[in-house]
Amino acid sequence: MAKPIAISVDQSEDKVHFDFTYVPTTVHLQPRHKASFRIEPGKAVDDLLLVFEESPFESGETEIYVGRVAVEQTIAGDAAGVYHYKSLGEVEIKGKRRLIYDLWCPSIIVD
Repeated sequence: MAKPIAISVDQSEDKVHFDFTYVPTTVHLQPRHKASFRIEPGKAVDDLLLVFEESPFESGETEIYVGRVAVEQTIAGDAAGVYHYKSLGEVEIKGKRRLIYDLWCPSIIVD
């Protein structure tokens, strides 16, 4: 069974910035276990691009598109360490497309 990671993106009160929330923020996994990423329903974005500095996944992917349907990735057998990721997305504000991103780094720790 995959460890679920739920991502929420809400527009802040100033209507210019966005708040990103990850539940859980830090995930501890064993090699060959799975992580499952998805965006919470009813939030500001429909999809995000998660960008990893280095891939902990068997697939070797460092960029994963995540939407409202969960996306599973299996942790590689030799992936011991800490893996940080950032989120990028697009929203429409007042008829214009705008890039949004989260500089804060949630992580996957492979024990």
